[in-house]
Amino acid sequence: MSNLYQEISRTFRYRTQVSNARVTVFDTLAGSLGHGLQIIRAAELAGQGHTMEEIVEELIAYRDKMNILVLLDTLENIVKGGRLSKFQGPIATIFNMSFGFHL
Repeated sequence: MSNLYQEISRTFRYRTQVSNARVTVFDTLAGSLGHGLQIIRAAELAGQGHTMEEIVEELIAYRDKMNILVLLDTLENIVKGGRLSKFQGPIATIFNMSFGFHL
């Protein structure tokens, strides 16, 4: 995701130079749920009248405290994605192993 963040930052820097728009690109360091929670928090702060700098500062603190736990019902997509080999996946399934990830 870091390459995506860099590209978006570069694009918005160019656009703000052209249109004088006030845009800040913030790397949430998270997946979809983490993005959503941080967006909601940013909207709440903006609604309370906080400045862009205050919002970014608060989001950094919020992001640093955020913990995401992912529990998997099946290993099918993990094997398809190459995170587990085609040998490891069935072995884990046979032994009824379940996996969770802390992000």
